Amino acid sequence: MTVTAPVLVADKDLADRIGECLNAIVDPCSIAAGAPAGLVDMGLVMTSEIEPRDEGGLRAVIAIGITHPFCMMAGVFLNEVRQRVGAIEGIEEIVVTLDSDTVWTPALMSDAYRARLDAVRSAKRIPQ
Repeated sequence: MTVTAPVLVADKDLADRIGECLNAIVDPCSIAAGAPAGLVDMGLVMTSEIEPRDEGGLRAVIAIGITHPFCMMAGVFLNEVRQRVGAIEGIEEIVVTLDSDTVWTPALMSDAYRARLDAVRSAKRIPQ
């Protein structure tokens, strides 16, 4: 399965690996909804760019969001992104920030995740 993440880089393989790392970080709100989803599917990766460093190697610059202003997971997400993406070969530096300007809405979720969540919710409905 290829994960589509908003990664701006010429190397598609690297972009896929970064997207997979980001989507492997599961948002607890999605677990509570009964349909676990990673940061990419939840629409919480606001920007993800890879740029060359003067010293060699690449720098990953990633901004993530949270689903609610009082979400307690921001620090956990930032650390997980640093660790997982930072472990990718060729990434020598990682800059991860919290995008506090974007207000998350369900419209930011991937279409595939939104369909899966709708199916889970439909299955839970009690027939009348």
